[in-house]
Amino acid sequence: MNIVQQKVIDLVRTYKTRDPRDLAEMLQLPILEIPLPNKFRGFLHNSEDNAAIVVNKSLTERAQRTVIAHEIGHYCLDPEFELCMHLADKVRATKSEQRADLFAATLLVESWKGESWEIAEKYDLEEELVVSVMKQLEYNDKKASAAL
Repeated sequence: MNIVQQKVIDLVRTYKTRDPRDLAEMLQLPILEIPLPNKFRGFLHNSEDNAAIVVNKSLTERAQRTVIAHEIGHYCLDPEFELCMHLADKVRATKSEQRADLFAATLLVESWKGESWEIAEKYDLEEELVVSVMKQLEYNDKKASAAL
């Protein structure tokens, strides 16, 4: 288990929820649903005085849940960032974006048993996120095994 997964487990134990909207409320992170250009799924605005998650109003509820969980990941894992954008182009090149994806998936998925499409369907997630995180988890497992 890595630090991202442990952070999620700690939050779930503390707040007794995996629901991203409930968790955002408990963390005092307002969620603003506003129309955004199609390429923007959402973002986290984080300043010294306040923080808020902005999510594209045109997204499905499934996509909004994923974006909110992803932005909570940035809030918890990268508090020094003032603005974290979640773009629709699916590019996850930076470690920060990969960690936020892992955070979101760990928050939303209780069991990784099954095929990616089964997990996506069971937890009402986009399959692309599930596949991406499964690859990341597999890489981390191989890396840990190699270190032994």
